[in-house]
Amino acid sequence: KQWYQRRVAITAGVDDEGGDDSEDEKEHLSESDIVIDVKYIKSLEAKDWKDQDHYRVLGIPNLRVKASTKDVKKAYKYMVLKCHPDKSQGNTKVDEEAFTCIQKAYEQLCVIDGKRAYDSVDPEFDDDVPNVTEHNKQNFYKVFGIIIENNAQWSMNKNVPTLGTEID
Repeated sequence: KQWYQRRVAITAGVDDEGGDDSEDEKEHLSESDIVIDVKYIKSLEAKDWKDQDHYRVLGIPNLRVKASTKDVKKAYKYMVLKCHPDKSQGNTKVDEEAFTCIQKAYEQLCVIDGKRAYDSVDPEFDDDVPNVTEHNKQNFYKVFGIIIENNAQWSMNKNVPTLGTEID
């Protein structure tokens, strides 16, 4: 019984002490930040949901990896209210397909492991590392600090220290 309760708590993102275990509690989003790309959403087919840009479907393409689970949930609720097939005046088949894609995007991004897996293959992520040149050596902290900050997202520890500065 204890194992089951612990498993349910972990799945829900709550630890034994009742605190939230979520890695990204900071909310970055307001409703005005959500961008509904109607043309893109209407062009989606439910069978191709794995190839869609989940962040774009939920209206948060500018946040991408920085989107917290709260941001994803808020964007999903907003999109459901705006794009539900029952509110449609037009082609219900297209609206149902779009709605299914919204649901699939939410299912992928609302779970921490699913979001991490999706972000790991995000085509928008810049994983280039600059070559070591004399200019880069002289500006080491400026050039490589950004690289370390961007790649910190892959750490299981969310309190990754920054590279620092020449003065540090």
